[in-house]
Amino acid sequence: MRIDQLMSRDVKACSDRDSLAKGARHIQDNDGRCAPVVDRHGHVVGLLAERDVSRATATLQSPPFETPLSVVMQRSPVLALPHEPVEKAHERMRQARVRCLVVVGEDGTLLGLLSLDDLARQAMQALRLDGRPFWAEQVAQTLASCPDRSGSRPAAA
Repeated sequence: MRIDQLMSRDVKACSDRDSLAKGARHIQDNDGRCAPVVDRHGHVVGLLAERDVSRATATLQSPPFETPLSVVMQRSPVLALPHEPVEKAHERMRQARVRCLVVVGEDGTLLGLLSLDDLARQAMQALRLDGRPFWAEQVAQTLASCPDRSGSRPAAA
């Protein structure tokens, strides 16, 4: 199975000139996953996750509508290409300890998102259809390796 068969395509992206408040709204529009940040040409330049918003609002002195995304966004999001196998993307998530990959075209423009939620839904669908625990263990391992919503890293196993 390829990434483009599972990824979400209807993704709200932020501009690198947007405020933290606008970025938080885009995260909600993306079902609470994250919001890619793009430049004026549509090239991915960052990622804003829920924990980035939480951390920034707790630590920055400026209000969210005055705080530029460039101050709080992750500047090196984990990227994937749409034709890559889902297994490769899943391994990349686990190694990077992230819950979401930004799917880009060969030119670096945003195409969509692949989240751990997408992988879990596919695992459940396969389990219902044929009784196989398709990726179930891998999804659980990746989730366990990711920081929790507060940003805390799990203890090493």
